[in-house]
Amino acid sequence: MKFSLRRKTALLIVSIVLLISAVSVLISRRAVTNIVREEYSVRATDLAGTIAATVDTGRVRAVRDAVLEIYSRTDDKISNEAWGTPEFEAYAARYQGVAETEEFLSLQAELRGIQDANHVDCLYLVYPDTALGHSVYLLDAAYEDNCPPGSFDLFYEEDYAIIDHPEQGFPPMITNTEEYGWHLATAMPIHDGEEIIAYAGVDIDMNEVHAERNYYTSILIAAMVLGAVVVSVGGILLVQRFIIRPVNILSEASREYNHDHDREERHHFSNLSIHTGDEIESLAGSMVKMELEINDYIDDLMTTTKELVSSRQRERELDKIANIDSLTRVKNRRAYEAGIERVSRDGVKQIGAALIDLNGLKRINDEYGHEKGDIAIQKLCGLVCTEFKHSPVFRIGGDEFAVILEGHDLENVETLVRQLREQIRANEEDKTLALWEKGSAAIGYAVYDPRLDTDIYSVINRADQEMYRDKNRMKNAL
Repeated sequence: MKFSLRRKTALLIVSIVLLISAVSVLISRRAVTNIVREEYSVRATDLAGTIAATVDTGRVRAVRDAVLEIYSRTDDKISNEAWGTPEFEAYAARYQGVAETEEFLSLQAELRGIQDANHVDCLYLVYPDTALGHSVYLLDAAYEDNCPPGSFDLFYEEDYAIIDHPEQGFPPMITNTEEYGWHLATAMPIHDGEEIIAYAGVDIDMNEVHAERNYYTSILIAAMVLGAVVVSVGGILLVQRFIIRPVNILSEASREYNHDHDREERHHFSNLSIHTGDEIESLAGSMVKMELEINDYIDDLMTTTKELVSSRQRERELDKIANIDSLTRVKNRRAYEAGIERVSRDGVKQIGAALIDLNGLKRINDEYGHEKGDIAIQKLCGLVCTEFKHSPVFRIGGDEFAVILEGHDLENVETLVRQLREQIRANEEDKTLALWEKGSAAIGYAVYDPRLDTDIYSVINRADQEMYRDKNRMKNAL
């Protein structure tokens, strides 16, 4: 299927724009994700820091001490991983009194006010038991499924950094657990003087984060699609205006020029008006110059052609006559020598030669006349040409033929020589043929061998020697 330059260019522009847009969307989506996550991490950290700085530390200390007093006296501590089990419910019931104190309730109300104002999932107060690796909840402001005081989560690997750097708090971390779901969590230290008495924590639902990411990404995709459409249409129009249209004009002028045989009308390029200010305009100028030169050249050529036609015809006829044997119509010795010279000059190595010598031509001429001898020569030539269809055949002497073996004949020379011998033998045994029609002949051939040959001449020499050995064998057999 053929496509026009316009269609190819449009497809190329659209493909490039779509590829760039797709890559940009993927990169931008990741960038937006990182930006949104970073924004929410900063937001959570700032909010945790604000709570830590403004919360009533006296109440925090009171709640902490009450929780830790029970926590320290409890040996069978149950983590939040056992949430909902009877054991966990029994463990949490020990702290029920703490959850009913005035300090706890007032802190919970305060945190819920901040939580509602900032639209976060939940706020909470924790105390780290670094010895056991527990984050012990002092208070959870969530409205549903809030962690009871005294319950605890096991430290994540990142949480152990608080042992050496307590002032940095719990770093922002994204977790996806069965108990709490997909959250971004962080906590900052609450100071009472120089002492860190607890940590103010913030949980943000990651579904909310990714919803915002998807919102911004959808806006970005819409903007990129619109931009891609605008760029594609603009690019196609520009290409059409400055490339396709001028090229079509030049193409049409060229087509008209080629089909217009009227000398007076051969000025198609000269009448064009192309001003693109680029290579196409330069090409149009070159075409105008070329048109003028071709027109002048055609005038001279037509005059010269008329003078040369007759002389070339005579030359071809003379050359053909000079290279064709008049009796057999195969190539003669002059053509043979030219062919050998060509092979020698080109350095062709995949080459071979076969020599065929008609036996008894002198006796046929003497006993039956030269006319019969010519028939014998023609008969043998026909057999040679029949077998060696793909190689040039030459009559290089009165009774001798040569074949420069090439291609198929070279690859199958043994088979072809055997078939030629069989055909000659069949003619010799055919009693219906006259003596001069039997065409007994000696045959020799050789194929280029780098161990024996240096050029085509040595190949021909070996073929000639083989032919004479064959002739001697035939004489000895009589």
